Amino acid sequence: MKPIQAVGFETFFISHTNTQTQTEGVSHMQIARCVQNIQRAETVSKYKDEQNKKHHFEKYQNATKTEKLKLFHSAIAEGWVN
Repeated sequence: MKPIQAVGFETFFISHTNTQTQTEGVSHMQIARCVQNIQRAETVSKYKDEQNKKHHFEKYQNATKTEKLKLFHSAIAEGWVN
């Protein structure tokens, strides 16, 4: 078995779809589990980002003018405001 090398999912999937056999390579169940783990991580990341965004704008509502300006700039840096 070849050593595991860190690559993107697309690269991994493309390189293993045509060469995979029953006895060699990564099974489809392992790929499905990996995809599920990636999707969970993305979901958690999006949830945390939404919570941070919500907290940020709640803070913005009660801030003074100078604090609002700083919060506005940080919201732009985060990509929450265009």
